[in-house]
Amino acid sequence: MAAYKKRWGIEVFFANLKSRGFDLEATHLVHEDRIEKLVALLAIACSWAHIVDEWVAKQHPLKIKTHGHREKSLFRYGLDAVSSPEYSSPSQ
Repeated sequence: MAAYKKRWGIEVFFANLKSRGFDLEATHLVHEDRIEKLVALLAIACSWAHIVDEWVAKQHPLKIKTHGHREKSLFRYGLDAVSSPEYSSPSQ
């Protein structure tokens, strides 16, 4: 069970890098060194989105749907917050 839990975390991370988040495939990079640099930057961005999602979730908790799951993932919540104009506003 512990191995499955670790694997699931990796699967979620790669999903966040791909279509559910940063859309890594759209870059069409083929050079290994460039891909490595981009993945390193995206790992930092994922971490930042996670930190922001924890803060934002305390301010505005996510709704829990009737099936017991959040209305969106914490990663998506943080990424949406970081991407919003209010987050990057110089007045805040």
